[in-house]
Amino acid sequence: MAIKNAGKILFIGINSSYSHTMLSYGHLRVFTEDKCPDWDWNYIETTIKEDEQSFLSKVLTENPDVITGTSYLFNQDYLLSILKRYHSIKPETPIFLGGPEYLGNNEDFLRSNPAITGVIRGDETSFYKLLNADSQADWTSIPGLCYIDTNEQYIDNDSADYCGNLDELPSLYEKSYFVKGKPFFQLETSRGCNGSCTFCTSSIGSTVNYFSLDRIKSDLTVLKAEGVKEIRIVDRTFNADRKRAVAMLDMFRNDFPEMNFHLEVNPAMLHPTVLEAMKRAPKDQLHIEIGVQTFDPVSLKKIRRPATSEKQLSGMKTLLDLNNFEIHADLIAGLPDQKYSDIIKDVKTMINVGPHEVQLENLKMLPGTPLTKNPPEHFKWNPCPPYEILETELLSFEQLQRTRYLSKMIDSYLNIEELNSVFTFAFKRNENFLDDFLDFIISSHDPLQKFSMKKRFETIEAYSSKSDKILFELCRFNWIANGFSPEKFEIKARKLHPDMPSGTTIWQNKSDENAKRYFTAKFAFNAGDIWLNPKSELIEEPHEYLFQLIHGHSIAAIEEL
Repeated sequence: MAIKNAGKILFIGINSSYSHTMLSYGHLRVFTEDKCPDWDWNYIETTIKEDEQSFLSKVLTENPDVITGTSYLFNQDYLLSILKRYHSIKPETPIFLGGPEYLGNNEDFLRSNPAITGVIRGDETSFYKLLNADSQADWTSIPGLCYIDTNEQYIDNDSADYCGNLDELPSLYEKSYFVKGKPFFQLETSRGCNGSCTFCTSSIGSTVNYFSLDRIKSDLTVLKAEGVKEIRIVDRTFNADRKRAVAMLDMFRNDFPEMNFHLEVNPAMLHPTVLEAMKRAPKDQLHIEIGVQTFDPVSLKKIRRPATSEKQLSGMKTLLDLNNFEIHADLIAGLPDQKYSDIIKDVKTMINVGPHEVQLENLKMLPGTPLTKNPPEHFKWNPCPPYEILETELLSFEQLQRTRYLSKMIDSYLNIEELNSVFTFAFKRNENFLDDFLDFIISSHDPLQKFSMKKRFETIEAYSSKSDKILFELCRFNWIANGFSPEKFEIKARKLHPDMPSGTTIWQNKSDENAKRYFTAKFAFNAGDIWLNPKSELIEEPHEYLFQLIHGHSIAAIEEL
């Protein structure tokens, strides 16, 4: 298929939600137009929730000479659906795609998707060579390009990998090649990973390159001028180079105190100097994500993760002790040599440590990764996105389905502020709580269904009413404290008056509205202490609390009488 010497390039960005945007568009455009200045660019984006036919109409209106875009496991189906329809209407338009979906062998994909002219494995540095090529005969020398030639032969040109000084790459931020008005922005400060985790696409490369601190500061200054407050640093391991990590943390604190930064950190590699720099950060300027994956030493060794369970655990505890930012921790189910009991043990360990959010996901067998290329015997997975594991040598399909339910339960109860104390307290009281409560949920309703907060309260309350009187009373306290009707427990509010009882305030709403009504409620234990901190010592003796109301059932303050 011939490509014009110049014309219009359309980049299609398919995002998971409105808050996201394609970083790849800016990188591809700013690098390519420097070498092919005669081409015009346009970018249109949508989310996977938009009606496909409506978005197709927008693409057709653009009438481009070349279409390109980035494929991820979450948008692949939507993107292909649009492009296949477009090709049916305008088969003469060449379409080239890139992204992590094409890190593996692309022959089957290209033969089964003839609407796609070719895909590029690797980075943005080869696309301009396509535009400059006189004919398809010149494509054989373009790094990373995979395509089916006119003789129906599959051509694979390895990978496009930029190995020079990253600062020499033009800045997409200085050119304003990003969609403004988004709630957060991504910033690439390095490429590659020094890890070798077999399930991760970052393990494919062998080197790590860095942008200079001056370049990072320059890009952040542009974003600051645009009023951007939230930055996600997309580096795989922020603390891989401890001196650099300290310098960046100092830069964030000194030059961009009004901005918040999301960082991925390896807890097993935390150096004291990095911890000190984190401690100096303004309260909540940082949001830390920790990819623990598993604490099981056998599985850690199998996936070649550069960590031990002891170092991961120690690093997490040290980060939490700083009490300076929120910590999100990730676990994976379905790893090599992992049993269901190992997964439950990992989750229990994580709850005991107590990060602010725990994410459990089933393993994804991503294209091009060492684990996908050389899977253990008996590994079975979905060949289509999102490539989730279906069976392993030690985990049946039913057990992996159960871990999906477990993940949903964790996200719906443990990770929710309003329910965290009840869930954690129940976990503390019953060593089999995770499986017991999960069994109760499975028997009650579709475990993957999304329920309202009220329905979730009622679910755990129904569970506790059959198994634990103390837990049931804590559910009652939480129900009231979160603004649900106290009338459910035959408690009626009264108007404020001078003779209203007074006690010790244990919690107060940040609102400056004055309370208008109040009621009191008695509990058989120190429910207020447990509500505030589920790891508090249980004192089984009568406690009475005063709840002051702003309006309706909204709580202004809680006092212990």
